[in-house]
Amino acid sequence: MHESRYWFAAGLVLACLLPMRQGYAAEVADGLESTRNLAQAGAPQLALRRIESLQPADAAAPRWADWERLRLQLLANAGRNDELLMRATGWPAGLPELAGAELHAIAAEAALALGRGAAVRELSGRALWVPGISATLIRELRLLVIRSYVRESRADDAYRSMLRFQQDYQPLDVATATGFVNDLLDIGQVKEAVTWLGLLEERGAVKLRLRLHTGLVTPQDALIQARAGLSRSEELQWWRVLMEAAVRLQSGAQRIEALEQLLNAKGGSAPDPRVLWEAYVDYARQAANTHQLLAGDDVNWLEFAMRRGNAEPVIARAYFAFLARHARAAPERQRAQALLAENFAAARLNRTALRIYDIWPGDPAALTAPTRYALGTLAEAVSDHERAWLYWQGLSAPEGVPATGWDLRLAALALRAGAAGAATQIGRQLVVSPRPIPAAQLPEWIMLAQQFADHGLTDGAQALFERTLPHTDATQARLVLAGIARLHEARNQPLLAADYYLRAALRASGPDAAAAEARLQAGLSLARAGLREDARAQFEWLLKHARDPAQIAVARRELGF
Repeated sequence: MHESRYWFAAGLVLACLLPMRQGYAAEVADGLESTRNLAQAGAPQLALRRIESLQPADAAAPRWADWERLRLQLLANAGRNDELLMRATGWPAGLPELAGAELHAIAAEAALALGRGAAVRELSGRALWVPGISATLIRELRLLVIRSYVRESRADDAYRSMLRFQQDYQPLDVATATGFVNDLLDIGQVKEAVTWLGLLEERGAVKLRLRLHTGLVTPQDALIQARAGLSRSEELQWWRVLMEAAVRLQSGAQRIEALEQLLNAKGGSAPDPRVLWEAYVDYARQAANTHQLLAGDDVNWLEFAMRRGNAEPVIARAYFAFLARHARAAPERQRAQALLAENFAAARLNRTALRIYDIWPGDPAALTAPTRYALGTLAEAVSDHERAWLYWQGLSAPEGVPATGWDLRLAALALRAGAAGAATQIGRQLVVSPRPIPAAQLPEWIMLAQQFADHGLTDGAQALFERTLPHTDATQARLVLAGIARLHEARNQPLLAADYYLRAALRASGPDAAAAEARLQAGLSLARAGLREDARAQFEWLLKHARDPAQIAVARRELGF
């Protein structure tokens, strides 16, 4: 009797726990999918925050590995490879083998991005020998191992691994063969690269590169064909061929041109910026006699470069770069710094400029103000707001730019760069400034106030809105009043919100769409504040004057019909 009661109770507990466990699994799965959707919608940082709170702490829990895989993918996409590898050192030994193999494969890619060949091979090995892993993953891991040998210039190991790969994956696809050839040429294995000559695209850049290295085409012909390739394609490999042909032709200017274009490419495959600095200096020193310039005559060198700026900008940049670092007198060095940055801007070589100034001098404080203005503008143009702020912070307004206009731009940049404290400080200075606000500047003030509001800086936003209000025309006043109303809404102050919404509505010359929206929001705020009769008046106004069916529907709902 007692035993039957025990089994009845145990069954009852299991019956209760099973739906709870299924519900938990469904909740975790739904949370994972929604987090993945957040990342795909362009919010990877938000997705990572969500993973921190929702991923189960126990690696044995259902879907833990799925959460971890998503985390690693987001870290890799953000370039946070060091952090990713740190995660890999803390994985428990009891991970399911197949899940662990996938995670180790992602970690191996991160190690490759950091140039840690031994770690690539160690992590890949942990995955490769797991029974049951997919053929696709095996293929990817083997390619990672090959690339790790290339990065370390272990030519024999790389070539043997490539041959074994080709043997196992016959026929070898064109993309992989092209990658093998490029890798082998990078480490000086020309004879071995010829193995895949027949698989390369006939009119492609890599086949031309291989022919250049084997002597099947002359450097001059390679250079001509690379220029022709660039006229029909933006593929960066053409610039690589052009650069190598220029080296053989001892054409310093064309080598510099190619290096500049390769450095301007988006992504992490650009050459070392120090190579370009060295190319600039070498060219200027060697070409000075040809251009009838005396060593140490920095003033004439600078004037020569300025004259060449439009007709031969590559040559001009080489001299500017040389003088920026090696001119004897500070005025010439500083002038050359600024002219180099401005010349990059004219040539739209934004990333090239940012990368070489990162190498030298590294510290923005060591640059002149005009140089910092130019580099900040270049960084802004490629949406590198953090770097733009680094160059611009602390600078006074450049010549010809009103001080207030510059402060407005600085505050907006600080917000985009995540420097909310600095933006708030600049905002306070704007608010207390006694200067009148020119009519042409009002849109910038209103936009900055809205940016403050969007970033949650409600006090600063309200101060900016109120500073602009006395100077606005009727249309602008409605925008400002509605902006202040939304701030009060965000603070849960419905009476004040209603006050400003109604003031915005009453600024209209007639019942237009903006007035109707202000009336609607005023009515909702009045209702939340408990002023039902006042709210009713707004909704009744909407039934008479609104044209938007959605606004009319809300008003009818609030009126009860």
